[in-house]
Amino acid sequence: MGIEVTWEKLIELSNLKKIRLQYNEFDDKYCVFAVDFNTIYKTCIFKNPQDIIGINIELEQQRLQDFEQNYKDKANRPLLLSPIEADSLFYCALVEVPEGQQSAYYEWDFEEDVELRKVRPRPKQSQFGDSCHLEVWTKPGVLGPDSIKVREFGRTYLEGGDGWFGMWYEGVGTGKIPGYCTLRIVYEKGQDLGYRRFYIDIEVVK
Repeated sequence: MGIEVTWEKLIELSNLKKIRLQYNEFDDKYCVFAVDFNTIYKTCIFKNPQDIIGINIELEQQRLQDFEQNYKDKANRPLLLSPIEADSLFYCALVEVPEGQQSAYYEWDFEEDVELRKVRPRPKQSQFGDSCHLEVWTKPGVLGPDSIKVREFGRTYLEGGDGWFGMWYEGVGTGKIPGYCTLRIVYEKGQDLGYRRFYIDIEVVK
């Protein structure tokens, strides 16, 4: 079943339902659509709206600019029930906490909205009481001149010692990191303030 919607409504549905934009390009327009199981939401964006009687030229030009600048390059990806598998990006980082220092962190700036799927800590040294957790911070200038912590989650304790592997999971939609924020992994020592070396693997979805 095909349902005609506005460009603005199509973007809203795409974000809400996690369905990918597809498009066909013609000489005079883009036909953009998104498939949600048996339903196809679709709209057309005209390249030369001044040639069409009764159309809002200014609005149509805004839609054309929005599509070409913000969505065209990411459209026409493979259709999947879940967008996770095809779009996963993997990152690894090293966190070092010097002797005598209580904590340290590593920070990622993804520059666009992502959703955190999986995190795996790999401490090379850990002592009783050591822990790590995740924090989301706004970038300077978003909520004021300084960065501000807006979320903390995923704390786990690392008493397993050298080579211990742990795993956290964040379901799609529950671990969203907006483009105006950064993600930090924070390592905190317990009683022993000796040197620590700590690896972290993360998987994110765009």
